[in-house]
Amino acid sequence: MCLYFSLSLIPNFAMKFQEYIAIFFSIFLTYLAALFAIPRLLKSNSDRHLLVVMILGFTLCFRLLMISTPPTLSTDIMRFAWDGRVFSHGIDPYAHAPSSAELDQLKGVSYFEAYDHKEEITPYPPVAQLIFLLAALLSGDFLGLKLTFTLLDLMNCLFLTYLLKGLSSSKMIGGLLLYSWSPLLIVEFSSSGHMDSLPIFFVLLSIILLSKSHFISSAIFYSLGVWSKAYPILLLPLYFQYLRTQGSWAAGLRFLLVFALSSFWLLLPLVPSSGANVIAGQLYFVSTWFFNPSTFFLLHLGLRRLLAQTTMLGLLLRILMGLVLLVISTRFAYVRHQKDLNVLADSSIIVLGLMILLAPAVFPWYVSWILAFCALIGPNLRTLPWILLSATVNLSYLAQFVKETNIIHVALAEYVPVYATIVIAYSWPYLRSRIHSRMPS
Repeated sequence: MCLYFSLSLIPNFAMKFQEYIAIFFSIFLTYLAALFAIPRLLKSNSDRHLLVVMILGFTLCFRLLMISTPPTLSTDIMRFAWDGRVFSHGIDPYAHAPSSAELDQLKGVSYFEAYDHKEEITPYPPVAQLIFLLAALLSGDFLGLKLTFTLLDLMNCLFLTYLLKGLSSSKMIGGLLLYSWSPLLIVEFSSSGHMDSLPIFFVLLSIILLSKSHFISSAIFYSLGVWSKAYPILLLPLYFQYLRTQGSWAAGLRFLLVFALSSFWLLLPLVPSSGANVIAGQLYFVSTWFFNPSTFFLLHLGLRRLLAQTTMLGLLLRILMGLVLLVISTRFAYVRHQKDLNVLADSSIIVLGLMILLAPAVFPWYVSWILAFCALIGPNLRTLPWILLSATVNLSYLAQFVKETNIIHVALAEYVPVYATIVIAYSWPYLRSRIHSRMPS
């Protein structure tokens, strides 16, 4: 608690970045110790209930402290506020870029000049736009957005508590701690006001309904998750395989049909006024943005000398990485039987983790997508790489806020521990079996 209080006293995380990152990593080390120590303290079910209440109590306190801090690490919340402002005036947020003359009458807000992508159509899907609108109607400043995404994040903690309640006490407490006390989530959602708690909210709700065999309502909430932020679409083959395993091909096909119909009705009201702009912003982001990659960066460095057209190289690599992700994730979904929610969560970690390792743009808050599934598994060797990435990914801010930063050194410091832990985690079962086979009986 003292460390979060110290963090809240920093007036500007970007301008005092060294101080921010020092306190952040201190919080992370404390979190890591708690993650593996607190579950071992359980002695009875009464202790379990008391510990859950204590964890959720601190979860609330940490987030309330961070809400009070200004969002200085990212300007994304400015775009959320702008889109909500445009929508609240009855204008389709996909119809015009912020720099358009048609929106001149709305530009008299303090953050308009500070936002730096005013020539681009918004990349945020329709469900996210509805939440931006709601926040704009409740509060015209950033506080409404931060409160909204923090409340959704707290709801996610409660959803995870529900999903984990059938597990052993240590696994339940470990999983709840993994998500609810993650400093990455606390900073990115409650301080920076990122909206990724929204798709996580719908995905977790969809999983709860899956666990109760409410497949149609699960499909509806899953579609709301996809149209909050596109990444859950990568999990569709896993959902289908889970439904085929749990029910039948018919159940899987009904899920796909309901998902398609829900998506159609979500997009239909916006198409007449904005046309292809509903998805144009997302396509532009996927095809052009470059920030903090790992595998993509290595390939780009290795191949750019072979091709004179670096723009063409970037496009070819994006297509290649997309195809690799599509083939591996789809193939993986059908090779591995999604026999229960535990396997579904583990498979989701692999698919989303592969996406992050291959992507040309990896922002710190993207790791939140994986942490929600890691919580369902709990802290162990397979989830440790992503827990580590939730800390080291903050080093990517160095390139923005610290002059003369060597991005190669940053990438090595950020990703080497993650890749090394992945290799150990997935080779350990083989190594252990080899060791046991060589031991004398």
